[in-house]
Amino acid sequence: MTVPNPGAFAVAAAPRPAGRPPIARAAAHRARLAGGVGGGIAWLGLAVAQACAILLLLGLGVPALLLGAVAWMDGAGDAGVGIVRAVLPWLGTPTGIALMVGVPLGILIALAGLWVSARMLRVPGLAHPIGVTWAAFGITLVAASIVSGLGSAVASPSFGAVPGIGMGGIGGLPSGIDRDVLSQWADADRLVAIAWPFVAIGSLASIVVPIVLSVFAWWWMAHAMRPAAAPPAQP
Repeated sequence: MTVPNPGAFAVAAAPRPAGRPPIARAAAHRARLAGGVGGGIAWLGLAVAQACAILLLLGLGVPALLLGAVAWMDGAGDAGVGIVRAVLPWLGTPTGIALMVGVPLGILIALAGLWVSARMLRVPGLAHPIGVTWAAFGITLVAASIVSGLGSAVASPSFGAVPGIGMGGIGGLPSGIDRDVLSQWADADRLVAIAWPFVAIGSLASIVVPIVLSVFAWWWMAHAMRPAAAPPAQP
């Protein structure tokens, strides 16, 4: 009697998991659009919050420093409580209230932009819209910080070559400035009125690079979290 060869019998191997196919062109375009629109709204909201916070610090910090300088020139070494009482009432003015409201409002606008992104990613061919949105936003935040740091490092030597700017500071206060001039400039509304166009332009210019990076980051995360292929049919 012939003994059958065990190797003659074919053993059904477990099917290999199918690889994830690349996302379709329409889905990739949708991801980039979500990064540009939703991410753009998010960065705009953060720019609004940043500008309002900077103006708040300007309206509180600069008058406090100037009033402190006036008190020092008058020989009053313990004028801290008086300076605080002179500066804090500005928060109750319409300008101060508007700036304080602008900080949380900007954060809400940023969250609304992320919500818009998640809604735009809810289309066939894309998976994990919330995960894609938050992961791409975090990557963009890190990348924008690195790019901003590199830009500051490159620009620093250029500013150092400008007379009066650099390691030596702005050159100090002119000798003609006295306590009356310092007291005149310790006006928060006046300082904010002068500074807000520059702060607004700088904040808007600072979101151009993050929006460009968002388009790439959203596409990248949508591709990294793309849906898996359908399992092959079993015989």
